[in-house]
Amino acid sequence: MSVDDPREGVDEAEIKKVMDMIVEKNIFDPNVGDIVEIVEAKIVITDTTEFDLVV
Repeated sequence: MSVDDPREGVDEAEIKKVMDMIVEKNIFDPNVGDIVEIVEAKIVITDTTEFDLVV
């Protein structure tokens, strides 16, 4: 599962609380299978630098 553009300033405790709720409430389609445990969470930050190479 991924979340695009997470709220700035979100902290580890908030992430864990939501992940625990997702596991506990089993809120996704049961036909796909149950989410039974938390595996990992990470925020990936990507910087892009564009260069004008037209001379």
